Amino acid sequence: MEKLMTNPQLRQMEIDMVSEIVEQCNSMKDAALAAKAIDSLEINQPNEEDVIRHLRNDLCDVTFKLFIEKYPTN
Repeated sequence: MEKLMTNPQLRQMEIDMVSEIVEQCNSMKDAALAAKAIDSLEINQPNEEDVIRHLRNDLCDVTFKLFIEKYPTN
């Protein structure tokens, strides 16, 4: 079993890094990698349910934006 991260500063750094990965998505491939980063965060910090939910919602918004840009309905 993996040891959960206990240092609060390192925990926050991990959250910040995953958040930045989500914000920097420029393609569907980037979005897939961001999803894996969120999955990893969930494994390392399972008690951060609200943060993880927020990151997944942000990634969903980014993914829809990228999809609409790639496949416009006009």
